[in-house]
Amino acid sequence: MAFIKIDREFLQSDFWLREPFTYGQAWVDLIGMANWADKDKFFRHQHQRVKRGQIVTSQQALAERWKWSRNKVRTYLRNIERAGMVQIDSTTNYTTITIEKYGTYQDRPPTKRQEKAQLTASARPTDGQLTATQEEYRKKEYPNGYIYPSRADLRSYVEEEGLSADPDEIFDYYEAVGWEINGKPIKDWRAVCRRWKSYEKPKAEQSQEDQDAELHRLLDIMEKGGNIYDTTGS
Repeated sequence: MAFIKIDREFLQSDFWLREPFTYGQAWVDLIGMANWADKDKFFRHQHQRVKRGQIVTSQQALAERWKWSRNKVRTYLRNIERAGMVQIDSTTNYTTITIEKYGTYQDRPPTKRQEKAQLTASARPTDGQLTATQEEYRKKEYPNGYIYPSRADLRSYVEEEGLSADPDEIFDYYEAVGWEINGKPIKDWRAVCRRWKSYEKPKAEQSQEDQDAELHRLLDIMEKGGNIYDTTGS
């Protein structure tokens, strides 16, 4: 859709108002007369809250402006209302005309770059959320039904708990290994975050297999309610 700019002051010029209006000109005039933002106005000594896209006027005022008869104005307004272009509320003192889809005429159209950005944003989930497709994928990937956190979820948890662990390091590591330890799914990813520092210290000295086995052992103890600091083996 292409647009042109029309200065509102032009709609008050003699060039615009000097001859009887055409139907198309009257429609452009209504759009130009409508409030571009909510505003308080006085009409015939009455206070009115006029909303964006609305005009408070009278059929007589429009007849004088458009150089039409009141009957022609009445018929025109009725026709454009039936066409779904406006909503009209009339009282004995004034007429309120609401332009339908006013933003279509008033708002600045998005640039090609903005349109592309909007399409890209709508196609990907917001940070911290899983789309239904992604969630279903993870359920299929892990038949036990465990759902693991997004990067934003993990960051949020580490921050809320005041942990010193690096959430990105934790996420990248376990995302790469499928959220498993020794081929078994992690049942409590939050526990992994809490124990990450304890697990991280000996990493340089342990093989990857030993690291996984140690963390899995700690998680099993925690799930059974045991004391992870008990080195007696009981």
